[in-house]
Amino acid sequence: GRILKGLGVLHTNVGEYATAIELLETALSIRRAQGDISGVAATLNNLAHAFICLSSFDEKAEELLQEAHSLCLSVGNHGLASITNMNLAEVTLARAEHLAQAQAPQSVEVAAAAATRAGKAVLQADSQKNLQIGVVARLILAQAQVLAGDAVAASQTLTWVQEHLVETSSPIIELDFQIAMCRWLRLKDQTTLAVANLVLAKQRLGDAVQGNKRLRLLQELVSAQEASSDHRSALATFREMHTYTLQQRDIATERRALLLNARM
Repeated sequence: GRILKGLGVLHTNVGEYATAIELLETALSIRRAQGDISGVAATLNNLAHAFICLSSFDEKAEELLQEAHSLCLSVGNHGLASITNMNLAEVTLARAEHLAQAQAPQSVEVAAAAATRAGKAVLQADSQKNLQIGVVARLILAQAQVLAGDAVAASQTLTWVQEHLVETSSPIIELDFQIAMCRWLRLKDQTTLAVANLVLAKQRLGDAVQGNKRLRLLQELVSAQEASSDHRSALATFREMHTYTLQQRDIATERRALLLNARM
């Protein structure tokens, strides 16, 4: 179960979500058969994360995370409960973003619910003195606050994150910070600065961020460039995003074929 879980996480990290889900579902069955409650909760989190990355399976991810959260509380695993709350906040934020893109009025209410969940994860992470989870949870919190239109609260959250960013430095965390800052700047009508910051982040991070995270950076940059009426740059970034998507699809297909051949 542990090896399959590790392989599932690895495939999620490289964007091979179908393979990751298959491996993690097998690992989950093994953990359930063993009666390993903490192991089941951890694997449910990993499986939910893979579904979150697929973008179209928010309800499935939430179902898995709700079960994981109940299991964490039943065995007193507050560290994993914090991670689960953080993932639940991410799912709720994704739902709010989809509603906002559709200009649905309930997006603000759902964003507020995401902020509440992220706030719980922050409190749990701080009580466990887990700085990295505290930073990541606050980045989700800041994005939810921006989507809810609370620029002041988002500014306070992002200021705290910036002060602790060096202690938890990683390309993915830096990317999430830049995206959150971009959204806050756009809320403050500073779109030109938001674009400039994202362009610099893209250059600085280079190939350190791949897969779904790189696509997210490019999508955010296209949106910001369109908002600043720089349609030429937006088109160029969109073409780059399209090319990268096709490349990732080809890589995933090739690796999937190799995996299937290895099983024959």
